[in-house]
Amino acid sequence: MDRLCIINGNDGDDQVVVDGRVITFDLAGFLPADNIWAVQWYGAQGEVEYSDQPNEMIANLDDFADVLAEFNRLAALEDAPLSLADLVAAKRAEIDASRDQHLADPSATVTVQVGGDDVVFQAGPRSMSDLNDAITVFTAVGGTPPGYEWRDENNINHPADLALLASIAAAKAADNNVIWQQSWALKDALDAIDIPINPDAGTDANIRAAIEAIVWP
Repeated sequence: MDRLCIINGNDGDDQVVVDGRVITFDLAGFLPADNIWAVQWYGAQGEVEYSDQPNEMIANLDDFADVLAEFNRLAALEDAPLSLADLVAAKRAEIDASRDQHLADPSATVTVQVGGDDVVFQAGPRSMSDLNDAITVFTAVGGTPPGYEWRDENNINHPADLALLASIAAAKAADNNVIWQQSWALKDALDAIDIPINPDAGTDANIRAAIEAIVWP
């Protein structure tokens, strides 16, 4: 260990840093004295910093063996591989996060026919919220008012009736459905992996590889 830093924050933000690795845990009961607020170690010597007395130079870490033991215990827990069940749960959460990211893509667009031409409209969350509000309001009053327009991605305005607004919404709904279908397919692939109760090491490794191979395209 070349570098150690112990910070006694006293507010639940205690930290132990060993060679750049940070682990946060409550230092209460691990330090040899309550008035220690920091320890700096530089490989062969170090310094204890107190809150109410002068700092003290140290030549070993014997007084901080309990802190290091707890750090090593927590590091081992962090480094331990997930169980297969937890790995499946993590992969499922990863699929959900990817799905939600695609659904909420602020740069999303859709292409619809306007007067026989393909026209690209913005279809991010803000644009679709405004669009759906417009459809709801104008459906209630029987149609868009005279002169009502909707602007495309290239900042060109188009006369917009309910049919145009609905076509944009329908195109986005279809795109969203593709995203949902992708997430369902990935989850089906995950569910199809046979996970025995007590797999041997080779089987465990193969299963982990199969789980990790399931990724959003």
